[in-house]
Amino acid sequence: RWGAATYAVLYVYAHAEREGETRSGLAAAGSRAGAQGLKPREVGEEAAARACRLLGAGRCPSGTYTVVLEQQVVGGLLSAIAPAFSAEAIQKGRSVFADRIGSGLGPPSFHLWDDGLCVDGPSSFWFDDEGVARTTRTPLIHNGVLASFLYDSRTAARGDTSSTANAVRASYRSLPLPSTTNLIVEVPGSGDIQALAERVGDGLYVVEVNGLHSGINSISGEISVGVSGLLIRGGSLCEPVHEITMATDMPALFAGITDAAGDTAWDYVHGGVLTPSLALRDIA
Repeated sequence: RWGAATYAVLYVYAHAEREGETRSGLAAAGSRAGAQGLKPREVGEEAAARACRLLGAGRCPSGTYTVVLEQQVVGGLLSAIAPAFSAEAIQKGRSVFADRIGSGLGPPSFHLWDDGLCVDGPSSFWFDDEGVARTTRTPLIHNGVLASFLYDSRTAARGDTSSTANAVRASYRSLPLPSTTNLIVEVPGSGDIQALAERVGDGLYVVEVNGLHSGINSISGEISVGVSGLLIRGGSLCEPVHEITMATDMPALFAGITDAAGDTAWDYVHGGVLTPSLALRDIA
């Protein structure tokens, strides 16, 4: 059965240098078929391309931009935001989403699932770390509305509900806590990054994000992270820029989604997140 598998992940961290300037790029791939399911050459070429594209990066003017978040950047942001969906955080009042069930967060076409049964997901298995069977995926945001949280048995009993089979142990030494399995983004999208940039017209294409854990506050929902990328002018990807602070908050991040590319793929750099690249409006 699909749950019995040897899961392998390959990371490649490449460096590019030109005239004394050095940039780096990270790429990854995963496979539930073991190492034979990986493609090292493709991962290496992707890491090298990521490193080279930021050579010669300058600054960009401060302002409010339409931002295109590359698929890997979306994965990183969602992984860092995910603890705010934990019932443990909700019950302790340590999540910006407390008391917001049923509230609109994003466009009606946007869905965010936790899916521990996704066949090719890196965190998929038939039951969680308490032995609770997984029978369905959990809608966190459904039709743009905050729909549910992630429960283990303890938080479910405290909240007079049922476990969502999201108990996760960091190791055999620790007690389980509710956490994500595989995060799945569903939103209509089409074309590649270039096609999405053409639809955006003018903005910023973000290809790298730093300070995810220090720059995201689950309690207040504030997001302030360092990013690098390429300016978008007249629908074209132009010169690279860096040393940028991107500031928003979690509700505004979801509410700002306006478009998506058709490049849905797993982000293995930040864990199991299946997502396309997204376009967001009004980002400082």
